[in-house]
Amino acid sequence: MSWIPVFKPTVKPNSREMDVSVVDLNSSLPFLEENLDNQIDTSSQDPVEVIVARVVFALLISVSLVINLLLVIAIIRCKGQVLVIYLLTASLMLPDIIFYTKLIVELTDWGSHIPNWAHSDQSCGAWQFGRHSYPIMYSFTLTAIVYHAFITLYMDHSGKYEIRCRRLLPLILVGMVFLISVVAAPSAFYARSLISENLSITPYTRQYCHLVVPSITGSVSKQVQEQSYVTYRLVYELVLPYLFPLALFFFPYVCLLVGLMKSLSATDHAEHKVKITVVATLWLVTTYMMMHVATILSNVFSVFSVWHKLTTLLDAVDDPRVPIFQTYLHITANSLTILWGIVRPCLVFKYSNTVRRALGP
Repeated sequence: MSWIPVFKPTVKPNSREMDVSVVDLNSSLPFLEENLDNQIDTSSQDPVEVIVARVVFALLISVSLVINLLLVIAIIRCKGQVLVIYLLTASLMLPDIIFYTKLIVELTDWGSHIPNWAHSDQSCGAWQFGRHSYPIMYSFTLTAIVYHAFITLYMDHSGKYEIRCRRLLPLILVGMVFLISVVAAPSAFYARSLISENLSITPYTRQYCHLVVPSITGSVSKQVQEQSYVTYRLVYELVLPYLFPLALFFFPYVCLLVGLMKSLSATDHAEHKVKITVVATLWLVTTYMMMHVATILSNVFSVFSVWHKLTTLLDAVDDPRVPIFQTYLHITANSLTILWGIVRPCLVFKYSNTVRRALGP
């Protein structure tokens, strides 16, 4: 579900008074036309908060792209002869680019009456595909990093596993991207633009792209279709990007943590540089979980319609504080995701002398 948050919503009539007929302006009342023009001019101006958000996001994205590009350049100068964990970390720049492109497109059309990315089903499909693909790429690449660190610390006594993985890594990455693209492809097929249907959903957020998910039973009843829609979003916005990967790497993550803290005999064979990469892996996972709490919370509120239930329960449908809180939660989630894109390469530069020296003195 796509939505554009509003910082300062205009005063809207109560939902109980919305069923009124549209009245055409009378040409004999020019002051009404003048007031309408003034309202249109005022609404077309972006609030200060929107401009500030654009500047902050632009700075964060620029810093993230620059430091990740420096990491890629350093690895190229090393001719790829660095540990696989650092190569996998550098590959996370691909979902970064997808996320930043989506964010820039949204920010560009923030104040538009109809954003460009919602004019057709094809553009909505591209938007939904990008929205569901990059979190899955993040989490599954991180799962691969955790398992690789686990194997190198506990099982790879000769170092041959590291060498084979580095040799096959391009093929592994291509296969992973292809698999995730196939998994996220239904989001593009099920996306529908609501512009042609002239639908208005929720008073303070403008929804332009919707997912029309067919039910497994083939039923066309409204209740079954709503359940299919909620189930689909639950899978693609919570289970696949967060819950399922967390269940996968929880055990090796705990083993890595215990192995380093307790100095188990099973890790005595590992070289110092291997243990350092394990430390970097633990930091990667920990910062990922910390900086995606706001994103998970925002997705939970959206999937389970928490906002709608709370506003209905508290009779706060027309309360302007609701969209303001929604907006700041949305901005916080995006900001923390970008910050994680800055933290990742910093960890590589901190724990790898080889990568750090590749950039020069």
